[in-house]
Amino acid sequence: MEDYISILYHCGLFNGISREDLYRLFLEINYRTTRYSRNEIIATEGYRIDQLMVVLKGNVIARMNDASGKVIRIEKISAPRLLAPAFLFASDNHLPVELVATDLVLLLIIPRESLTYLLQQEVRILKNYLRLISDRAQFLSNKIKFLSFPTIKGKLALYLLELSLEQKSNNFILPLSQSSLAKLFGVSRPALSRTLRELHHSKLIRLEKKEVVILDKQTLRSLTIK
Repeated sequence: MEDYISILYHCGLFNGISREDLYRLFLEINYRTTRYSRNEIIATEGYRIDQLMVVLKGNVIARMNDASGKVIRIEKISAPRLLAPAFLFASDNHLPVELVATDLVLLLIIPRESLTYLLQQEVRILKNYLRLISDRAQFLSNKIKFLSFPTIKGKLALYLLELSLEQKSNNFILPLSQSSLAKLFGVSRPALSRTLRELHHSKLIRLEKKEVVILDKQTLRSLTIK
């Protein structure tokens, strides 16, 4: 377990917990590790989540098929992060996506009973867990919202308008890289970059690296009408 403590120390679930306390807590619970090779399926859609999975090494892709059979990449989960933590205590704890290893992956598996013990023993872990599943709900809500728009321009226009509203300014810095935005929207990075340039050349926005200035908010809003 000593080899994994330094990894878990940087996991959001254990924020504020010392290495010494982590080691002590893990001596009191059951856990195991399992490995997956590249492109191996970790869990299929519909898999029943009855244990907490923590990515200790490697990267995992969450993906699903839409009605047309197209594979949609929801997100990439890199170590050290949790896999599907929001479903562990759900009434319907079946996984809505497929989890696939993109390289050599090492998972730490904690049974639900052991996680419950940790949550009861350490309030900081409980608060961290609640924060993590709340953040996941927000991420998935945004993902669904952006995927519902048929065009990249519509997705991007909505995103920029929401940033402008949050920051109370038409001039702001993009908080995400273009690669991260493309993943959020479910599109390719070149397609996103091309759309940003189109908005810039159409004088709807001015774009300089990550700085955005909204020049024509009314036309930008019209792009968000489905």
